[in-house]
Amino acid sequence: MIGRRFLGTVVSVGINASEQQSCCFSDDINMTGESQEASAIQTISIHQVVGSPLCVASGDGQKVFERINHALAAGRRVNLSFENVTALTTAFLNPAIGQLYGKFAEDSIRSHIEITHIEKRDLGLLVAVVRNAKTYFKNKERSDQVVRGDLGEDERTK
Repeated sequence: MIGRRFLGTVVSVGINASEQQSCCFSDDINMTGESQEASAIQTISIHQVVGSPLCVASGDGQKVFERINHALAAGRRVNLSFENVTALTTAFLNPAIGQLYGKFAEDSIRSHIEITHIEKRDLGLLVAVVRNAKTYFKNKERSDQVVRGDLGEDERTK
């Protein structure tokens, strides 16, 4: 088990023979990657929700978000399984994972979501999406102004 810290988020990573990794945004994961409260976890299989190993479309990411959102709103913990996913893009991950940071506190996400069976090559995409989402939602109004080009001259120099 390898522990990594990304921008204040603890990510526990376990590598198995197939080069898949498990990570969790939680501090209460034991060395096997299983939650100490396994009975309270709802597993969401991305492959099953999308109906394909190709997770590239934002609409499919929205379907995953809706499942996660429902579980978190009900107070359940989520095991988000990437098993059998062969293609993953930020266009999918932004709505699936990124928009969670606009609805739930970072601590809540960290303690209620665990990611399993993610390919090593896709972990970097996930980390980038989380980092960007936290930055965006930290100051959503300013971020939206930048995108629209609405900042005055004084605001652009900040």
